[in-house]
Amino acid sequence: MQQTSQNAFSRRRSSLQRKIPRWGADGILFTDICNIRYLSGFTGSEGLLITSRDETWLLVDGRYTAQARTEVCGIPVCEFADKLE
Repeated sequence: MQQTSQNAFSRRRSSLQRKIPRWGADGILFTDICNIRYLSGFTGSEGLLITSRDETWLLVDGRYTAQARTEVCGIPVCEFADKLE
């Protein structure tokens, strides 16, 4: 599989963030792991990605904290204990 550079992930997020105001939203919550991988590079099987007009955060449970911090650059990785269903 081709390695995607951190710059590509950053460009994707920036492009998305520029569109958020046009949609009349304050931010977007991504739950689908394919979208999360496309925007961040995180390869775990579960997580949440929150993108606002200015910032992005990756939320993962304790199983993926170390992996996310290794794989993801330029996004704060936040660990959560319980995910709301």
